[in-house]
Amino acid sequence: MAAQKNSVNNIQNPTSPNLPIAPVEYSQAFQDQLNNVLRLYFNQVSNSLNGLVLPSLPSSPTGLRSGSLWYDPSDSNSIKYVP
Repeated sequence: MAAQKNSVNNIQNPTSPNLPIAPVEYSQAFQDQLNNVLRLYFNQVSNSLNGLVLPSLPSSPTGLRSGSLWYDPSDSNSIKYVP
């Protein structure tokens, strides 16, 4: 499960994991293997998201076009869009 490198912004694009085929009966070994595969995948997703850098966003929607993003410092710096 190797991550692919995006040449535009050097962010690792995680590759979808190959999930193991489940046995008919419950198997702790299978569950452990599945959890490990998913843990590795979500670690890749998390690491990719940590590499994102958002451009500076305005702190007010005033004068922005519809669909523009802005952050609201009065609402825990949440990101919002102009409808």
